[in-house]
Amino acid sequence: MAGGKIAVIGGSALREPEIRRIARNEGIDPKRIECCLDYKSTKNYNYQRLRNCRKYQAVLVGPIVHSASGKGCSSSLITALETGKDYPTVIRLESGNTLRITKNNLTNALRSLRLAS
Repeated sequence: MAGGKIAVIGGSALREPEIRRIARNEGIDPKRIECCLDYKSTKNYNYQRLRNCRKYQAVLVGPIVHSASGKGCSSSLITALETGKDYPTVIRLESGNTLRITKNNLTNALRSLRLAS
């Protein structure tokens, strides 16, 4: 869904105001950004609310707990989100082969979402 919310989930040194500023710089309304940036909070995040919810355009995922409610039979929570047909687009925010939210990979992910809509 173009214009939907974009969830940014994962432990991050970037704070929410900076993430919103990056979104604004990429032409995305900062009000569309929803953040869960504390690694420990990712365990209790309600991932099921993303399921079958048309108000979300995408989920940008950084470092999150490997296992949490909602992963079902999948090997990890990220895999469950990526392979579940009922979830919005999932983009892994990686630096090298490590999940990490950086200014660069966040900018690139937001840019790709803007261009795809």
